[in-house]
Amino acid sequence: MRPHDRSARRARVKLFTAHTEEFMAPNVKARQLIDSGEVGRPVLATDTWYKAFALHTRPAWFLDREKGGGMWLMNGAHMVDRLTYILNSPVGTVKAFVGTRYNDIRADDAALAFLQLTNGVPCSIAHTGYRDHPGAGVEQSGGSWRWLH
Repeated sequence: MRPHDRSARRARVKLFTAHTEEFMAPNVKARQLIDSGEVGRPVLATDTWYKAFALHTRPAWFLDREKGGGMWLMNGAHMVDRLTYILNSPVGTVKAFVGTRYNDIRADDAALAFLQLTNGVPCSIAHTGYRDHPGAGVEQSGGSWRWLH
């Protein structure tokens, strides 16, 4: 039992961490396939998430790390959750870069992490909230990425 679970039980309140990835059908199926041995033993895993930052649609707090903003806090937890859920193992060690590379904001818009799960599977996470205006330097076409300039 996790420490926050014990605290919730002592306080007689229900606690749910919104790890939505554990309820998504593709992730449930992936874990079932791995757990059953049907696809063999995982050797390594990677999770990538590239998307437009959509700066103009974000609330002010999201553009400031001190107020809880940034791409890593919004999506990074889901990426870690997805990997640890599918591979059925907690994280043992982490090395990471989380910072601002694309947008002029006080929150992060890029992350690269290496996780070593306790079951020995190495995992990488790459996450970017790129500038999404004409000439931004990133263009998505036909399911592949093309870097301009």
